[in-house]
Amino acid sequence: GCTKSEEEPDFRPSWSHDGRWIYFCSTRTGQPQIWKVPAAGGTVVPVTKNGGGVAFESTDGKDLYYAKDQQLWKMPVSGGNETLVLAAMLDNGYALVNRGIYFLNGTPADATLRLQFLNFATHATQDIGTVPGPSADEISVSPDERCFLYGTTSGTGSELMLIKNFR
Repeated sequence: GCTKSEEEPDFRPSWSHDGRWIYFCSTRTGQPQIWKVPAAGGTVVPVTKNGGGVAFESTDGKDLYYAKDQQLWKMPVSGGNETLVLAAMLDNGYALVNRGIYFLNGTPADATLRLQFLNFATHATQDIGTVPGPSADEISVSPDERCFLYGTTSGTGSELMLIKNFR
């Protein structure tokens, strides 16, 4: 999720679907939580109460998905209870698309990671394939879902990897 940093108490920002809000992770209260602030400036608003890391709004703007304890959770953007979406995933290693969620499974140090897909319509999880690790645990999927981008780590540096036509 979001790790405490004395130098960077606020980090990992993302936009709301309408561009009006910026979500971010913060350790300003001692525990990693999701917060949001109006993109035009204004008052910072707490979003989660039970912890949270990297957050992304659903494409329809109804739900906020966020990583916590190597799991994926969601809650209504309008507020309400959180719901477990994925019981196991590589922390922060997920990407939302219209029809579901691509995510990495394994541990950051694994030599091989599993890329999987959770289909919203069927609620089924599908294995897409494996990717070389170790991973920096953040991923992105192209809008046409044909390319997958993720970071790998080695020693003190990191590299970006692009896999084309992975579906």
